[in-house]
Amino acid sequence: MNVNDGPQTAATYNAQYAMENTSENRLQKELTRVTVRATFIPSMWVTSGTTWAATAEPADSPNSGTTPTDFWVVSPPNGGTRRVFQAANEANTYAGQKGVTAVLHTGGICYWNFWVNLPNRQGELLRNEYYKANIISISAPGNATDAVSNDNAPVPTNTTVNAVVQIQNWSPVPMEDKNLEP
Repeated sequence: MNVNDGPQTAATYNAQYAMENTSENRLQKELTRVTVRATFIPSMWVTSGTTWAATAEPADSPNSGTTPTDFWVVSPPNGGTRRVFQAANEANTYAGQKGVTAVLHTGGICYWNFWVNLPNRQGELLRNEYYKANIISISAPGNATDAVSNDNAPVPTNTTVNAVVQIQNWSPVPMEDKNLEP
């Protein structure tokens, strides 16, 4: 399913079977996640030609564009504010000041991972249940790839995806008249 195709219906959902998983450590590599791929159009970014002092932060400007385009994201270490840049030159300058690398999002394509991390479940997915995830909003650019950056880390609690996950019990089908022998 591609969220860029507009509103989805039951007929367009891409339902997948996920194996049951439980975990003592609750690491990202041990738990089930949903990955969303979509184009993102930043509402604010550092525009091409912006200059700033090395000890200051660049100013964001409104993005009036409505068509997905390339942009760069710089994520400073230790939880600093992620910045979105219109041009590689400014992004690379800022990234160099912060000691990190600017990441290109070609055509605005982003990936967001979110774990099925429900209250009292701690990210565990149980068999014989139907999980339906509805994304309510996405508040910031995602990653440039669908890879998990550190699968040995715990599931993050701070996220830019707001989703509602509904769980329905599996509905058994009576099979009195069925012969399942090969």
